[in-house]
Amino acid sequence: MSRAPESDQLAEEAVLRGLVSRETFAECIRRREAARSEKSVLALLLESGALGPEDVERLKQPRPGEVSCSSCRARFQVAAIRPGQKFRCPKCHGVAFPSVEHLAQTLPNIGPPSTRRAVKGRGPIESDGDLIGRTLGGARIESLIGRGGMGAVFRARHLTLDKPVAIKVLSHRFRADDEQVLRFIQEARAAARIEHQHLVQVHDVNHDGDVYYIVMQLVEGGDLSERLGTEGRLPIEDGVRILRETLEGIEEAHKGGIVHRDLKPANILLDRHGRVKITDFGLALDRMAGDPSAGEGKIMGTPQYMSPEQCRGEPLDVRSDLYSLGMTFYHALTGVLPFDGKDPWQVVLAQVQRVPAPPGTHRPELPRDLCRILERMIAKNPGDRFPSAQAVRRELEPLSRRLHGVTAATVTERETPRSRAARRRAVPGRG
Repeated sequence: MSRAPESDQLAEEAVLRGLVSRETFAECIRRREAARSEKSVLALLLESGALGPEDVERLKQPRPGEVSCSSCRARFQVAAIRPGQKFRCPKCHGVAFPSVEHLAQTLPNIGPPSTRRAVKGRGPIESDGDLIGRTLGGARIESLIGRGGMGAVFRARHLTLDKPVAIKVLSHRFRADDEQVLRFIQEARAAARIEHQHLVQVHDVNHDGDVYYIVMQLVEGGDLSERLGTEGRLPIEDGVRILRETLEGIEEAHKGGIVHRDLKPANILLDRHGRVKITDFGLALDRMAGDPSAGEGKIMGTPQYMSPEQCRGEPLDVRSDLYSLGMTFYHALTGVLPFDGKDPWQVVLAQVQRVPAPPGTHRPELPRDLCRILERMIAKNPGDRFPSAQAVRRELEPLSRRLHGVTAATVTERETPRSRAARRRAVPGRG
């Protein structure tokens, strides 16, 4: 028996309206996972008394409000909004979602920096090594996986669920910085609000004294950057599949009001079966929470994959993510970074002023329609790009079916158990 999506949408609406805290919502998800239950979050909220039947009836009632387009950013009023409802923008026909900036904020009260102290009886956390063996969020940290701009990611074992998880810990350099702490928490909130098979799932965000952490799904495998470092570039059919799965994941994030702002090979994880999991929403623009870092003039991201408007510090929408994805898969399919160099500001300048060579010049066997899709994704003017990830996916679908059909026919005609085993050994990330 599967959970009704309407129930999950009502539960999320309860959080957005301030009827239920995000902590209570997350606790219900943990209880559901621990019990391996098929109950909806809404049912668990009702069982716990966090919501009453009258609250549910109020949540079901449509309300007037403002809607914001995820593509052109136009705002318009509608007479009735229901939980989970989507709208079509009258200007650009993109997907629009309810603007909830006026609703209750659900970020925890982090307090001034002076109130955040190390837990009594424990040594200070000054390096990543100090965390090995410690327990955060019910999970014991076992080893370091890697480091990023805002902190480190560890492998851990959840003691209650007895399963491996990943824990991202905010760097000790930022723990006294309210803006960085808020951004770290908002990363977890942005990712936790969206559930999709191609997004890394967040289980919890919390703090232990002055140590802020996110508990999330552990993806056994590597990332697209590592694979490119080994292979140079992807086989065409595999590259199209990975692009399609990435578009599916980011489309779901966009529907939920999230602009990632840092899509690049290192943030596209590939599990042991080669399936995509998008991660690292640390720079994400959360339209639903009112991102404090969303102001004009701030330049954030990875220069080799940033859109021209991102390089100029301008307001961003979903089309900026499409540019970053276009640059990512230009790199993945040709083996060439369009703009690169030791000086990041020169790369930023190139993103704004220069047009990359057509991808087919680096790899002539690339299908023309694939080259055309990539070139439109990396158009300098946002208005010349696809309006949404869904639009890119629709354009890619015929090519994807054609490539899959050719690959399937080849395997059927020629593959034997021995050659199949050899092929799997030759492709990293496959099992």
